[in-house]
Amino acid sequence: MSEKERVYNYITRLVLDKIPFEMNHGETIELVIDKCKGKPEILEFNSYVTRQLQSRINPKMPLYINHLNSIESMGLQACDMFCWGIFQTYERSNPE
Repeated sequence: MSEKERVYNYITRLVLDKIPFEMNHGETIELVIDKCKGKPEILEFNSYVTRQLQSRINPKMPLYINHLNSIESMGLQACDMFCWGIFQTYERSNPE
């Protein structure tokens, strides 16, 4: 695993730790991830995320991890725009 992948997984875990999955009373949990990895990396990432969440969710609760291109998901498009704004503000000193 490359250093970049390790950092990506670490940041993913930090974000997942902030989400109160234990409070979910729905029928399923669906995570939508921006598709930026190849098939082997996706399988490894899904396994990592599943291991991180196993102790936090009901074992009977189905967990779906979907890797989509941002053009397939308006939620991912919103996240991309938000992150682009943060990048512009802090990396380019462009507050607009």
